[in-house]
Amino acid sequence: ATGLFVAGLYLMRIIAPDPNRDQLVTRSSKRRFSERVLGVDAPLLEVGPALVGAMGLAFAPVFWSQAIVTEVYALNALFLASVACLGLAWLAAVRNGTHPSLAGPVGAALLTGLGLGNHLTLAALAAPLLGLMAWRVRTRATTTRLAMVAALGVGLSVYLYLPLAASADPAIVWSDPT
Repeated sequence: ATGLFVAGLYLMRIIAPDPNRDQLVTRSSKRRFSERVLGVDAPLLEVGPALVGAMGLAFAPVFWSQAIVTEVYALNALFLASVACLGLAWLAAVRNGTHPSLAGPVGAALLTGLGLGNHLTLAALAAPLLGLMAWRVRTRATTTRLAMVAALGVGLSVYLYLPLAASADPAIVWSDPT
C-alpha cells in the first residue's frame, strides 16, 4: 500500500501543472517537493515512504517465500517494476518539457504484453499507465499510439504458443479435465 501511495504522489507531480516550467531555475534555487506541497523543508518526507515500502518488501516473509519458489509472482514483480520505471520516467521527461524517446511508451507496451502472458494482475497498473502515456504523446501521436498497440500485440503473442504446445501431446495439459 505504501508503494502505491508513493506512485500516486509521483503521478500527481507528473500530471499537475508546474508554474515554474517556463522559468529557468537552477538546482540550488529549486524548492523541495515537501516544501512546495507541505510547507516544510523535510527531505525525509520525500524518501521516507519509499524507504518504508522497500524495507517492508525486503523483510516480508511472504514476498521472499514466493520469490524463491517456482511461481509467477517474482517475474510479475519484475514486469511491474519495469513497466512502472519506463512509464514514469517517460512521463517525467514529458512533464519537464523535454522531447523523450518514443521507446518509453513502446517498450512499456511490449513489456506489458509479455507480463500479461505471465500474470493478469499486471493489467491493474499497466492499463491506466499506458492510457496516460498514450494520452500525453505529443509528437507523432498517431504513429506512436499504433506502435504501442503493435508492441502490446507482439507481447501478447505468447498466447499463440499455447495451442501449439497443447497439440504436441504433453504430459500435462492444464485444461484437460481427465
